Amino acid sequence: MTRRLIAAVVSVGIALGTLAPAPAQAGNRDLEKLLGGIATVVILGATYDHFRDKRKRRKQTHAERPRNHKIVPSQCLRILQTRNGTRRIFTNRCLQRNMTNVHRLPQECWVRVRTDEGPRQGYGARCLNKRGWQHG
Repeated sequence: MTRRLIAAVVSVGIALGTLAPAPAQAGNRDLEKLLGGIATVVILGATYDHFRDKRKRRKQTHAERPRNHKIVPSQCLRILQTRNGTRRIFTNRCLQRNMTNVHRLPQECWVRVRTDEGPRQGYGARCLNKRGWQHG
């Protein structure tokens, strides 16, 4: 973008430079041409600044968006003791209460775990993590 501005300034300079070889007359006409050239350069500079600022604002708004929409509420994570060891799952009832998009969770992560307190249903934490879901 700066190359375009430099090219525009140089071309305006060349255009104004061609006016100089005219016979030496200090009149209003030369002053008008000089002021017109200066005004052109100022307008080009202001236009350049406007579009540069607009581009910066556009980049900032894109950067502020959250990049990961795959977030599972961490309050739903339960660590359950089973006969085969410890299992970490996000319980279904808690997810239904705290998430609006439970239907988007991958079905292959659905688990049913038997504990001393009875069966629990939900989604496996490791499985969700492997598929890009994070808890937060």
